[in-house]
Amino acid sequence: MPLTLLMGLRHLRARRHQAFISFITTVSIAGIAIGVMAMIVVLAVMTGFEEDLKEKILGFNAHVLVQTPGPSTVDPAAALSKLAQVKGVTFAAPFVLSQVMVRGGGENVSGVVLKGMDPKDLKRLPSLQKALAGGGVEGLEPVGGPPGVLLGKELAGQLGVLPGDEVELISPFGTPTPMGMVPKVRKFRVAGVFGLGLYEVDAAVVLAGLKTAQGFLDMQGEMTGIELRISDIYRARTIARQVQETLGFPYLVRDWMDMNQGILRALRVEKTAMFVILMLIVLVAAFDIVTTLVMVVMEKRKDIAILKVMGARDGQILGVFIFQGFVIGLAGILLGVAAGILLAMNVEVVVRFFERVFSLELFPKEIYSLDRFPSKLEVGDMLRVCAMTALACLAATLYPALMALKVEPTEILRYE
Repeated sequence: MPLTLLMGLRHLRARRHQAFISFITTVSIAGIAIGVMAMIVVLAVMTGFEEDLKEKILGFNAHVLVQTPGPSTVDPAAALSKLAQVKGVTFAAPFVLSQVMVRGGGENVSGVVLKGMDPKDLKRLPSLQKALAGGGVEGLEPVGGPPGVLLGKELAGQLGVLPGDEVELISPFGTPTPMGMVPKVRKFRVAGVFGLGLYEVDAAVVLAGLKTAQGFLDMQGEMTGIELRISDIYRARTIARQVQETLGFPYLVRDWMDMNQGILRALRVEKTAMFVILMLIVLVAAFDIVTTLVMVVMEKRKDIAILKVMGARDGQILGVFIFQGFVIGLAGILLGVAAGILLAMNVEVVVRFFERVFSLELFPKEIYSLDRFPSKLEVGDMLRVCAMTALACLAATLYPALMALKVEPTEILRYE
């Protein structure tokens, strides 16, 4: 075994009178492990939040949105025929959108967004079909009674209604009468309840058939825009540009990245900030490595002097302490990675446990727009954490190693 490795391993095995050095070494390993674990878990949670939010946003909202400055009376058939020629567009459906009020069986009233789409188009949205807990899109068409609507589960809970119950929609654009403007009120039957897991949608969206919504909003023959879905969501910007060139004026085309750039940018900035902040934990643990190795150098001054007298080169002396610090760092990294992966895979269980024990809601869905605590491990994030930690540990060995080089054999062995 090379001298560097042999001496480094011997120094890691503390003797009886060196128990304090052994304790500091253990603390250093634990500090690095905690830092690595914290970074892996936080990055996994942040990645999970981003992916889950992105999936739910794109599962319900358009990948590319085509709108006009106001309600358009242009026949959408011409626009749809042009959109069918754009490569990458897999779905195109006209819709109407407006703010209304909804009232349940009691006095519960809530402001919502009424979205009208053709039931045939709604059937082509897999996320909506999967999210329907009661009823279905088929119930939107009126059959001998009030037309149907689909409510988000949070909204249905606020109103206290179930599938089959009736609700009233109140339009802010009333009907003019000799007595003034009278709000337009119409009864609808709850055809189903959907739960997309996105609180802003589940608590504030009512879905209706396109013709039903147009009739209620007095928008016969008009549309708010056209919703597009594409085969590759990361080509949305390129496809949006092609759609804009194809349709021209007066259409305005936006992609999902433009429409959600605020929240996506905030998530990326927060992820980077958390990585930098948690890296400080590792740097603190690296200072413990400096302390440990400085104490080892002070303890082993005679051994270092003897090695130098016996002909040990400076590179070998440096290697002994660099290897020792690297082993401490590697042990902490391996323990931290194992603990981080285990915790990241069970983070929702841990969060729910703390919520039950302390009777707290740590992550309110009204704020975070999610109904669960997501976590997604990425190999790239873990490799970046390990690489940064390894560099910090190696940097921490330089000062003690240089101290060892400054040991003068003649001064140490003069009276031996």
